[in-house]
Amino acid sequence: RGVGNFGTRRVRALALPWASAVATARGLSQVYTALASPDPERPLVSQAAIDAVRPRQSWGWDKVLQKPMGFSQGYVKDELHLYSPSPDTFGHPGAGGALGFADPTNGIGFGYVMNRMDFRLRSPRAMALARAVYDSRG
Repeated sequence: RGVGNFGTRRVRALALPWASAVATARGLSQVYTALASPDPERPLVSQAAIDAVRPRQSWGWDKVLQKPMGFSQGYVKDELHLYSPSPDTFGHPGAGGALGFADPTNGIGFGYVMNRMDFRLRSPRAMALARAVYDSRG
């Protein structure tokens, strides 16, 4: 019982896309990098699909998270400057503080996972690392 169950083979085998994605930080960042700056020779998705995610489609009070949230095509379109300075950024935080996002304006794909669950959805460590990525670009 508890959040530790998410790390078991039995739970991972359920493959619940809305609740049990399992990835390494490298794998997560590679997927979001492919969305942020597609390889013209081997795009993961069409440019039209990426362009469709850029505008926020909904904004309102999330009754589960108890905060205002925006979404587009199933991705989170969170408050500007929380993870990225670009309004085109899309991604998703994960249970325990994981975070993945694509910023097509700046060509950045980001993935962060941890080896221990945190109780916060917005990990201060993930947010600090995302800020450091942008700060390193000048």
